[in-house]
Amino acid sequence: MNNDFIFLGIAPKLNRRGFISYRVSLDDAGNQYVQFVRNDKKGTFSDIIYSVKKYAPLRHSSSSIGFPQGYSLACTGLVESKNTNDGGFLKAVLRHHLHLTTTS
Repeated sequence: MNNDFIFLGIAPKLNRRGFISYRVSLDDAGNQYVQFVRNDKKGTFSDIIYSVKKYAPLRHSSSSIGFPQGYSLACTGLVESKNTNDGGFLKAVLRHHLHLTTTS
């Protein structure tokens, strides 16, 4: 995977109390991936890189994404998130990012 990012964004959290900063990267085939960079409030997140294509259909779902799988740079492979915030943060980031890319 290419570590160069193509976009930096700031998404409102689902509860509208705070923001998640994120970056978007592309792989060699042009697939987009998101990674959380900063939480402006308390709360932790993983350094996992998530596939936009895999999770985009879930962004408006009323159900939780739960513990999403993604690519770990530390483990250099696919892992499942163990952080309870990641599913909600991923949904917020995807709503924001995909709204921007479909309206511009």
